Amino acid sequence: MITAELQRVDADVVCLQEVWTDVDEVASPVAPRVEILGPGDTEVAMSETARLAEACGYGDHRFSWRYAHEGVAFGNAILTRWPIASVVALPLPTVAGFEEHRTVLLVHVDTPEGLLPVATTHLNFRWDQGDIRCLQVDSTCRFLAEHADRRDLPVVLTGDMNAESSSDEMRRLTGRAPVPVRDLGFLDAWEVGGRGDGHTWTRQNTHAAQISTEADRRIDYVYVGYPDLTSRRGLITSAERFGMTATDGMHPTDHFGVVADLAT
Repeated sequence: MITAELQRVDADVVCLQEVWTDVDEVASPVAPRVEILGPGDTEVAMSETARLAEACGYGDHRFSWRYAHEGVAFGNAILTRWPIASVVALPLPTVAGFEEHRTVLLVHVDTPEGLLPVATTHLNFRWDQGDIRCLQVDSTCRFLAEHADRRDLPVVLTGDMNAESSSDEMRRLTGRAPVPVRDLGFLDAWEVGGRGDGHTWTRQNTHAAQISTEADRRIDYVYVGYPDLTSRRGLITSAERFGMTATDGMHPTDHFGVVADLAT
């Protein structure tokens, strides 16, 4: 069902969280090291990232992780039609007793319009861990300011942020609260190009309905750095949700996805 939905959306770049990959448990990274796997890593027995990339026609992909259990790693992935020119990842901070082994994965996609820096992440999940997510957002922004090449196209930051747009942590990204990095600000693609509430965690979803104790919320995002005002490259033109159609009473995942179109 996930494959079919990604094929239908037909995006040029896909960012995924909660991706699973078989790994050699002996080689599991020791915190805070992050392991990055790509299409040339033939020692991986089974990779959800590679399977989706092959089925959907994506020529390049990367997967980052720092947590594994019984030989199965858990992390974030990026799939793209175009080659990935460079890749780097960062372990995200937490506080004692609340380690969830979160990372941010950054790639530079070699598009026909130039290098597109794309990052994806997954922040701590409990609703009452906003202080931890603030630390993780600040770390992510400093990481992107240092490593993202913004000469051609603006940075795209995506992920399951586990926080609403009105939260302190998300307001830091859009300049509505003190920003962690002065020259790195983002526009929320849904606010610019979407319609309606845009809830991505909702009891309308068959999976979420079974476990949710929270109000319906918009917690999955596509953030885009400010576009070039002269060329308008990187301008957000539309945003929609996807994965909202159930098959045999089941949705593809427990979150609805977000897809955004950018001008080039």
